[in-house]
Amino acid sequence: MKNTLNRRDFLKFASLLSLNLAAPQFLFRPGQAEPGTAQNVLVVVFDAWSAANISLYGYARQTTPQLSRLVEKGTVYHQHYANGPFTTPGTASLLTSTMPWTHRALDHGDGVVDQVIDKSIFHAFDQHHCMAYSHNTLVNTLLKQFLPAIDDYTPQGRLFLDSGAILYDLKDDDIAPLSWARIIKQGDDGVSYSLLLSRLYDLLKKDYSQEYKSSFPRGLPNIFEDSYYILDQGIDWLQNLLRTAPQPFMGYFHFLPPHFPYKTKVDFYDHFVNDGFEPPEKPDHIFATKRASGRIDEFRRWYDEYILYVDSEFARLYRFMEQNNLLDNTWLVLTSDHGELFERGIAVSYTHLTLPT
Repeated sequence: MKNTLNRRDFLKFASLLSLNLAAPQFLFRPGQAEPGTAQNVLVVVFDAWSAANISLYGYARQTTPQLSRLVEKGTVYHQHYANGPFTTPGTASLLTSTMPWTHRALDHGDGVVDQVIDKSIFHAFDQHHCMAYSHNTLVNTLLKQFLPAIDDYTPQGRLFLDSGAILYDLKDDDIAPLSWARIIKQGDDGVSYSLLLSRLYDLLKKDYSQEYKSSFPRGLPNIFEDSYYILDQGIDWLQNLLRTAPQPFMGYFHFLPPHFPYKTKVDFYDHFVNDGFEPPEKPDHIFATKRASGRIDEFRRWYDEYILYVDSEFARLYRFMEQNNLLDNTWLVLTSDHGELFERGIAVSYTHLTLPT
C-alpha cells in the first residue's frame, strides 16, 4: 500500500471533519492491528441527529441507552460544530473538510465547486476500496461529484421499498423527477397525467401501509411523501456489504433517520409519553413560525422516540462488527450532518414548515 493510516494521522483527519455540536461524533478505536497495515474506515451518518437530544451529552431523556454503553470502548467528541442547518452545506463540509464559503454548496441541491471535488474524503483514502450510499437526495448530489474516487457507489433507490426507487437510478436528475411527479403522483386535486399508473401506484402505497402498519404506527419512514425505507433493512444491507468488501475499505453511509418525518418503530412508539420531561422555557424567536409552537413538544417527543430506533440499530451494527472481528482493524466513526431545533417557536430545521395535523 502506498499510504497507511496510523492512530495519530486518523485523529488529525477526524478533527478536520466539519462535525457538529448540534450533531454528535463518536470514534470507536480499532484493536491492535498488525503494524504497517492500513486500517479500514467506516463513517456512519444519521441525518439531522442532534447532540442536544442525546442522553450521552446530558439530555434528560434516555434517548441513547445502547450508545451510552458502547462509548466506553470509544472516544466522544464534544466540540464539533455544524456548517449549516440543513443537509447540503453540512454534508459538503463533512465530505470535503472545508467551510461553506470554500465549497460553496450553500442551497438545497447545490454541488461543491470544482476546486474541492478532488479533495473529498474518498480522495484522502485513495488506496482504500471506497464505498458510499445515502437515502438523502441532497447527499447523492454531492456523492455523484466524487464518483471518480468511489469504487462502489450504491444508487439512492437501492434501499427504498417502492417502485419509485426506479426514479433514483436514472441518470437524468432533471427530467426523471418531473416525469415522476406528473405521471405517477397525484396533485392536490387528485389529477395526474396518467390515470392508470397513478392509481396503480396509489394501490401499491396502500399495500405498504397495511403491510407495515403494525411495525410503524405513525406510518413508514419516507422521503418526498413516497419512497419508503426501513432502517433495519439498511443496516442488514450494510452488514452484508461489509462481509465481502475488499480491505482496506473506506465507507461513507448516510442514513436518513432520525430526520423528519419522525416515524419510529413500534418498539419505541410512545416510549416517552407522560414521562414528566419539561423542556426549558424560552421566548419565541422573531422569525419563528407561530403555527409550529403548539406542537413543538409533541414533535420533540416523536423525534426522541425516533432516536431510540437509531440507537438500537447502530448497536446492532456494532455487535455485528464486533462478532465478525471487523472492529479489530476498523475505525468506526458515528456522526451527523446537522441537528434539529424544538424551542423558541421553531420546529425541526425550518421556521416555515407546515406540520401535519
